[in-house]
Amino acid sequence: MKCQNNLKQLCVALHNYHSSYGSFPQSRTLPNGSSFSAHSRLLPFMEQDAVYRLIDSSLPWSDAKNAAACAAIVSSFICPSDILGAVPPDRAPTNYRANEGTSLVMWYGPSDANKVNGGMPSPNGPFFVNGPYKVADVTDGTSNTAAFSEHVTGDFNQGIATDMGDTFEPGTYPDTPDKAIADCQAVDIQDLNKQGSSNVGAPCLYGYHSTTSYWHSAPPVPVRACIPPRGS
Repeated sequence: MKCQNNLKQLCVALHNYHSSYGSFPQSRTLPNGSSFSAHSRLLPFMEQDAVYRLIDSSLPWSDAKNAAACAAIVSSFICPSDILGAVPPDRAPTNYRANEGTSLVMWYGPSDANKVNGGMPSPNGPFFVNGPYKVADVTDGTSNTAAFSEHVTGDFNQGIATDMGDTFEPGTYPDTPDKAIADCQAVDIQDLNKQGSSNVGAPCLYGYHSTTSYWHSAPPVPVRACIPPRGS
Protein backbone atom coordinates (compact mmCIF):
# COMPACT_ATOMS: atom_id res chain seq x y z
CA MET A 1 0.00 0.00 0.00
CA LYS A 2 2.90 2.34 0.74
CA CYS A 3 4.36 1.70 -2.72
CA GLN A 4 1.00 2.37 -4.37
CA ASN A 5 0.66 5.58 -2.39
CA ASN A 6 4.12 6.66 -3.58
CA LEU A 7 3.00 6.31 -7.19
CA LYS A 8 -0.13 8.30 -6.41
CA GLN A 9 1.95 11.09 -4.87
CA LEU A 10 4.21 11.15 -7.92
CA CYS A 11 1.25 11.49 -10.27
CA VAL A 12 -0.37 14.23 -8.17
CA ALA A 13 2.94 16.11 -8.21
CA LEU A 14 3.18 15.53 -11.94
CA HIS A 15 -0.18 17.18 -12.62
CA ASN A 16 0.59 20.05 -10.25
CA TYR A 17 3.85 20.59 -12.12
CA HIS A 18 1.90 20.64 -15.38
CA SER A 19 -0.52 23.21 -13.95
CA SER A 20 2.42 25.45 -13.06
CA TYR A 21 4.57 25.04 -16.16
CA GLY A 22 2.17 23.95 -18.88
CA SER A 23 3.96 20.65 -19.51
CA PHE A 24 5.31 17.55 -17.80
CA PRO A 25 8.97 17.62 -16.67
CA GLN A 26 11.63 16.25 -18.95
CA SER A 27 13.07 12.87 -17.99
CA ARG A 28 16.53 13.67 -19.33
CA THR A 29 18.44 16.62 -20.73
CA LEU A 30 21.52 17.10 -22.86
CA PRO A 31 24.43 17.08 -22.35
CA ASN A 32 24.27 13.82 -20.42
CA GLY A 33 26.71 14.88 -17.73
CA SER A 34 24.33 17.64 -16.67
CA SER A 35 21.16 15.60 -17.02
CA PHE A 36 18.65 16.04 -14.20
CA SER A 37 15.70 13.71 -13.72
CA ALA A 38 11.98 14.32 -13.75
CA HIS A 39 12.09 13.37 -10.07
CA SER A 40 14.35 16.31 -9.26
CA ARG A 41 11.94 18.69 -10.96
CA LEU A 42 8.96 17.33 -9.04
CA LEU A 43 10.51 17.90 -5.60
CA PRO A 44 8.81 21.29 -4.93
CA PHE A 45 5.45 19.65 -5.63
CA MET A 46 6.10 16.86 -3.11
CA GLU A 47 6.86 19.04 -0.08
CA GLN A 48 10.58 18.58 -0.71
CA ASP A 49 11.59 22.22 -1.17
CA ALA A 50 14.56 21.81 1.16
CA VAL A 51 16.06 19.12 -1.08
CA TYR A 52 15.21 21.07 -4.22
CA ARG A 53 17.05 24.13 -2.93
CA LEU A 54 20.21 22.02 -2.59
CA ILE A 55 20.33 21.50 -6.37
CA ASP A 56 22.46 23.74 -8.57
CA SER A 57 21.12 22.90 -12.03
CA SER A 58 23.75 25.10 -13.69
CA LEU A 59 26.29 22.41 -12.77
CA PRO A 60 26.36 18.67 -13.61
CA TRP A 61 24.39 16.50 -11.20
CA SER A 62 27.70 14.86 -10.23
CA ASP A 63 29.43 18.11 -9.30
CA ALA A 64 30.64 18.31 -5.70
CA LYS A 65 28.27 21.21 -5.09
CA ASN A 66 25.36 18.86 -5.79
CA ALA A 67 26.65 16.13 -3.45
CA ALA A 68 24.19 16.96 -0.66
CA ALA A 69 21.24 16.92 -3.07
CA CYS A 70 22.51 13.69 -4.62
CA ALA A 71 22.53 11.97 -1.22
CA ALA A 72 19.25 13.40 0.09
CA ILE A 73 16.75 10.60 0.72
CA VAL A 74 13.16 11.21 -0.40
CA SER A 75 10.99 8.55 1.23
CA SER A 76 8.24 8.88 -1.38
CA PHE A 77 10.71 7.69 -4.02
CA ILE A 78 11.37 4.42 -2.16
CA CYS A 79 9.27 1.27 -1.99
CA PRO A 80 9.83 -0.32 1.46
CA SER A 81 9.87 -3.85 0.01
CA ASP A 82 13.11 -3.16 -1.89
CA ILE A 83 16.16 -4.12 0.20
CA LEU A 84 18.34 -1.25 -1.13
CA GLY A 85 21.39 -2.79 0.50
CA ALA A 86 23.75 -2.19 -2.43
CA VAL A 87 22.92 1.47 -3.08
CA PRO A 88 25.92 3.69 -2.18
CA PRO A 89 25.17 6.06 0.73
CA ASP A 90 26.05 9.11 -1.37
CA ARG A 91 23.40 8.28 -3.99
CA ALA A 92 19.79 8.55 -2.88
CA PRO A 93 17.68 5.93 -4.68
CA THR A 94 14.31 5.73 -6.36
CA ASN A 95 12.19 2.72 -7.25
CA TYR A 96 10.17 4.72 -9.78
CA ARG A 97 11.16 5.47 -13.36
CA ALA A 98 9.58 7.82 -15.87
CA ASN A 99 8.03 6.30 -19.00
CA GLU A 100 9.74 7.27 -22.27
CA GLY A 101 7.31 5.22 -24.37
CA THR A 102 7.28 2.01 -26.41
CA SER A 103 9.83 3.16 -28.98
CA LEU A 104 13.24 1.51 -28.66
CA VAL A 105 15.36 4.60 -29.19
CA MET A 106 17.55 6.25 -26.58
CA TRP A 107 18.11 9.23 -28.89
CA TYR A 108 15.85 10.68 -31.54
CA GLY A 109 15.51 13.87 -33.57
CA PRO A 110 17.76 16.66 -32.27
CA SER A 111 19.28 14.35 -29.64
CA ASP A 112 20.28 11.78 -32.30
CA ALA A 113 23.38 13.59 -33.57
CA ASN A 114 24.44 10.77 -35.95
CA LYS A 115 20.87 10.13 -37.18
CA VAL A 116 21.21 6.40 -36.53
CA ASN A 117 17.57 6.12 -35.39
CA GLY A 118 15.94 8.13 -38.17
CA GLY A 119 14.09 5.09 -39.50
CA MET A 120 12.81 3.95 -36.12
CA PRO A 121 9.39 4.83 -34.63
CA SER A 122 9.51 8.14 -32.81
CA PRO A 123 9.27 8.34 -29.00
CA ASN A 124 5.67 8.16 -27.79
CA GLY A 125 5.89 8.27 -23.99
CA PRO A 126 4.99 11.20 -21.74
CA PHE A 127 8.71 11.79 -21.04
CA PHE A 128 11.76 11.91 -23.31
CA VAL A 129 15.13 13.65 -23.55
CA ASN A 130 14.75 17.43 -23.98
CA GLY A 131 11.06 16.90 -24.66
CA PRO A 132 8.54 18.52 -22.31
CA TYR A 133 5.19 16.96 -23.24
CA LYS A 134 1.73 18.28 -22.44
CA VAL A 135 -1.46 16.52 -21.40
CA ALA A 136 -2.78 17.22 -24.91
CA ASP A 137 0.14 15.21 -26.34
CA VAL A 138 -1.03 12.07 -24.51
CA THR A 139 -3.56 11.13 -27.18
CA ASP A 140 -4.64 7.88 -25.46
CA GLY A 141 -5.55 9.89 -22.36
CA THR A 142 -3.61 10.10 -19.11
CA SER A 143 -5.80 7.47 -17.42
CA ASN A 144 -4.71 4.95 -20.09
CA THR A 145 -1.01 5.84 -20.15
CA ALA A 146 1.74 4.84 -17.72
CA ALA A 147 3.63 7.71 -16.11
CA PHE A 148 6.02 5.76 -13.87
CA SER A 149 6.93 2.11 -13.35
CA GLU A 150 8.25 0.44 -10.22
CA HIS A 151 11.59 -1.40 -10.29
CA VAL A 152 14.08 -2.84 -7.83
CA THR A 153 17.43 -1.09 -7.51
CA GLY A 154 20.61 -2.52 -9.01
CA ASP A 155 23.56 -4.18 -7.30
CA PHE A 156 26.03 -1.36 -8.16
CA ASN A 157 28.73 -3.89 -9.01
CA GLN A 158 29.85 -4.45 -12.62
CA GLY A 159 31.61 -7.61 -11.48
CA ILE A 160 28.43 -9.55 -10.67
CA ALA A 161 25.09 -10.00 -12.42
CA THR A 162 21.72 -9.59 -10.74
CA ASP A 163 19.01 -10.71 -13.13
CA MET A 164 16.13 -8.42 -12.21
CA GLY A 165 18.20 -5.58 -10.77
CA ASP A 166 20.84 -4.89 -13.42
CA THR A 167 20.48 -3.76 -17.02
CA PHE A 168 22.17 -5.87 -19.69
CA GLU A 169 23.57 -5.21 -23.17
CA PRO A 170 22.80 -7.95 -25.74
CA GLY A 171 24.78 -6.13 -28.45
CA THR A 172 21.97 -6.43 -31.01
CA TYR A 173 19.93 -3.84 -32.91
CA PRO A 174 16.27 -4.96 -32.60
CA ASP A 175 13.73 -3.06 -34.64
CA THR A 176 10.58 -4.11 -32.76
CA PRO A 177 9.71 -4.38 -29.06
CA ASP A 178 9.10 -8.13 -29.38
CA LYS A 179 12.56 -8.65 -30.90
CA ALA A 180 14.11 -6.49 -28.17
CA ILE A 181 12.46 -8.57 -25.44
CA ALA A 182 13.53 -11.83 -27.10
CA ASP A 183 17.14 -10.66 -27.46
CA CYS A 184 17.19 -9.50 -23.86
CA GLN A 185 15.80 -12.74 -22.48
CA ALA A 186 18.39 -14.70 -24.47
CA VAL A 187 21.35 -12.92 -22.84
CA ASP A 188 23.75 -15.06 -20.84
CA ILE A 189 23.90 -12.76 -17.84
CA GLN A 190 26.91 -14.61 -16.43
CA ASP A 191 28.91 -13.27 -19.38
CA LEU A 192 30.07 -10.01 -17.83
CA ASN A 193 30.73 -8.62 -21.30
CA LYS A 194 26.93 -8.33 -21.46
CA GLN A 195 26.78 -6.29 -18.27
CA GLY A 196 25.24 -2.97 -19.23
CA SER A 197 24.48 -0.96 -16.11
CA SER A 198 24.38 -1.77 -12.41
CA ASN A 199 23.38 1.68 -11.15
CA VAL A 200 19.65 1.10 -11.55
CA GLY A 201 17.63 3.53 -9.46
CA ALA A 202 20.33 5.82 -8.08
CA PRO A 203 20.91 8.60 -7.76
CA CYS A 204 17.36 9.83 -8.22
CA LEU A 205 18.85 13.20 -9.19
CA TYR A 206 20.32 11.79 -12.42
CA GLY A 207 18.12 11.72 -15.51
CA TYR A 208 19.14 8.66 -17.50
CA HIS A 209 18.05 5.21 -18.65
CA SER A 210 17.84 2.64 -15.84
CA THR A 211 18.55 5.31 -13.25
CA THR A 212 15.29 7.25 -13.45
CA SER A 213 13.62 6.46 -16.79
CA TYR A 214 12.55 3.38 -18.76
CA TRP A 215 11.02 2.17 -22.03
CA HIS A 216 7.52 0.74 -21.77
CA SER A 217 8.00 -2.09 -24.26
CA ALA A 218 8.09 -5.13 -21.97
CA PRO A 219 5.05 -6.69 -20.24
CA PRO A 220 4.43 -5.88 -16.55
CA VAL A 221 5.92 -9.11 -15.23
CA PRO A 222 9.45 -9.98 -14.05
CA VAL A 223 11.45 -9.50 -17.23
CA ARG A 224 15.09 -8.45 -17.25
CA ALA A 225 15.99 -5.05 -18.67
CA CYS A 226 18.41 -4.37 -21.50
CA ILE A 227 19.96 -1.47 -23.38
CA PRO A 228 21.17 -1.22 -26.99
CA PRO A 229 24.86 -1.01 -27.85
CA ARG A 230 26.34 2.24 -26.59
CA GLY A 231 25.80 5.18 -28.91
CA SER A 232 22.58 3.71 -30.36
